[in-house]
Amino acid sequence: MNLYHWAAASCLKEYSAGDIIVMAETIEDARQKAYRHADIWIRDQRAWWFNFDGSIDREMWQDSYDGFYRLLKEDLAQEPDLITPGVVFIRGSE
Repeated sequence: MNLYHWAAASCLKEYSAGDIIVMAETIEDARQKAYRHADIWIRDQRAWWFNFDGSIDREMWQDSYDGFYRLLKEDLAQEPDLITPGVVFIRGSE
C-alpha cells in the first residue's frame, strides 16, 4: 500500500484549508477511493445542504454541491505526491 497526497486541495480550500491523503495500491485506486469517500465527508461537513430524506436541497445548495465535486475532480486529476516512507508530519495549514 502507498500513501498518495494531494496538497492544498482546492475543493477543501473553499471551506477550509486541507489536504487529501489516501492509502491505496495505485494512483487510480487512490483517486477512486477519494471520490467515493467524498460523499460521506461532504454529508458530515455540510449537513445543511441535504434534506431530511438525504437528497440535496437543489434550490439552495445544488450549485455549491456541484462546485465541490468539480473542484474535487480537478484536484484528483493532478499528480499526487507519493509518500514512500508511510509517515506524514502535519505542522499546520494555510
